[in-house]
Amino acid sequence: MITERKGKVVKGLGGLYEVRIEENGEITRLSCRAKGVLKRDEAKVLIGDDVTVVVDDLTPDSIVISSINTRKNALIRPPLANLDYLFIVFAAAKPSPVIETVDKLTAIAEHNGIIPVIIVTKSDVDSESAEEYGEIYRLAGYPTFITSSDKRDGIDELSLYIKNE
Repeated sequence: MITERKGKVVKGLGGLYEVRIEENGEITRLSCRAKGVLKRDEAKVLIGDDVTVVVDDLTPDSIVISSINTRKNALIRPPLANLDYLFIVFAAAKPSPVIETVDKLTAIAEHNGIIPVIIVTKSDVDSESAEEYGEIYRLAGYPTFITSSDKRDGIDELSLYIKNE
């Protein structure tokens, strides 16, 4: 029996994709390949794509992604689709941050309708710089977290944000 199932691509490597399917409260993961037409650059399957998978119960090895649903956004590098948030992480010091890169990533996120979340790490190394950077992005209206892995500062707030979003 041939059936169609809806799922989300959660992994891809060498033309083999893992699709997460949730039905009746149960989650299954299927390994499959993309249909020939979906291997072209303009239609290429991306991690995060919502897809339709064709499953043939008689030949379980022939599970195929048959179509990609409309994407709400897509990034070229890394190749990802349908993002809600982009976590941009940089150190306050050692190494010094390249703010131009952070700003470029926030602009790319904004352009694609993705919420950029700023995470400034290593506040234990240079708390003054961490606070300055944090204040810049906070004033710009972005969710911003200042953290220290050593002291565990800001980790609980960040975890709470992730759980609530």
